[in-house]
Amino acid sequence: MHEFSLMESVIRIVKEASESNRLARITSITLVVGKLSGVNIEALRFAFEALKNEESLIQEAVLEIEEKEGQGKCSVCDKIVPVWHYDLLCPDCGMPMQVAGGDEFYVKSITGERDG
Repeated sequence: MHEFSLMESVIRIVKEASESNRLARITSITLVVGKLSGVNIEALRFAFEALKNEESLIQEAVLEIEEKEGQGKCSVCDKIVPVWHYDLLCPDCGMPMQVAGGDEFYVKSITGERDG
C-alpha cells in the first residue's frame, strides 16, 4: 500500500509546520485528495490511525479528507466535463481531453495548539 508512505510524508509535513509555528499538539489535519489521484481513501485513513500513535504530536488529531471530483478539458473546444478515468474523449466533439482537476493530493490545513 503506497498510502502508508503517503501518510508518512504527510506526517513529516505536519511536523515541519508544527515546528515552524511552535505548535505543541495537532488537533486536525485536512487533506485534499482527487478521485483521479490513485489514492485509496480508506487505506489512507487506516495508515493515519496506525501511524498517529507513534507520534505524540498528532496522537489526538483528527484526519479530514476533502475529495475532489475529476475534471477533463477538451484540447479542441475547451469544454470542461466531469471525468472518472484517464481515457478521455470530449462528449461534444470526440477529441482527446486532458485532466484538468481531480488528480491532486496535498495538505490543505493543519490546526494545532501551543503550550502555555
